[in-house]
Amino acid sequence: MADVRLGAIVESIEFSEEEKVRILNGLKDKNSSLHKSFTQVILSSNTIEPKDSAWIAKKLKLFGLRDGGDQQREKIIERLTTFAVTRGGTDESIFWQIYRMTVSCLIIKKFTKLNELLHKVVTDDQDQSTAKIFAHINRERTQFKVSLAEVKSFYELWGFNRDATTSQLFDNQDTNVDTEELENLKLSLKKNQSRITELAEEIRDEFNSKIVNLCKAVDDIDKPIEKLRLAQTLAAKEATERYEGIDKSIEYARKEIRNLPDQRTIKSIKQEMESLGSEIEKINHNISKNSGNAVKARQRDLQSKRKNW
Repeated sequence: MADVRLGAIVESIEFSEEEKVRILNGLKDKNSSLHKSFTQVILSSNTIEPKDSAWIAKKLKLFGLRDGGDQQREKIIERLTTFAVTRGGTDESIFWQIYRMTVSCLIIKKFTKLNELLHKVVTDDQDQSTAKIFAHINRERTQFKVSLAEVKSFYELWGFNRDATTSQLFDNQDTNVDTEELENLKLSLKKNQSRITELAEEIRDEFNSKIVNLCKAVDDIDKPIEKLRLAQTLAAKEATERYEGIDKSIEYARKEIRNLPDQRTIKSIKQEMESLGSEIEKINHNISKNSGNAVKARQRDLQSKRKNW
């Protein structure tokens, strides 16, 4: 027999009726790992691209929905789940065509290391049973860095005939942890811890730098604020002094006003001054007619009185 890729052998497997029933039962149970894995593949644009979603929708005659949109993907899951429950509503050949394509997308786009193994590992063994296929996968998976979890998920999703040998192989793998895989995990953890430490130091340095800049910014703000406060204090002091000066001026004006004579006094003085004026005119008239010291003395006496007023 000529060399054949493991992937080609897997692709050629026809799902038995027993396997179809197992898969459909898994899809019906929303709590099963098979249902969760399958729906996650449909919902993720990383595995089912918009063009793939559009192709599936066309096959299922789902129209009027945006290609690759959430509504289209949810409708696809709903229609496929309905078929799993009733085995109706969709042509069975179309359903299995969609199912196989969906699982293939998962292997190609998510289980990339497993996909590489399936395409690179060849065999000329005429025995193409499930046990033999997984014996090859198990022997090569360490070299291709394929995790046991991916292998088990592949076994669950694809329509391999179940047998005790393969199940026993997985059981042995669960109890005997792959030493190389464990070392790889430890190395990865060490690298991650180192990177975490570096990131922590970078964050601390960046934080400290921001604190310094913030303190400087606060100081730059405080200086003009302090100047403003000083200016406000001086302005308040000057305003107080001016107010006190005005207050004193007002009080002085009030006192001056209080010291002014009242209207009656002013009227009386005015009358007396008018009377004195008349008397002075008479004296001046007499002076022009008479002479003598007595008259002059009388005039001086009257002028003196006038000054005292």
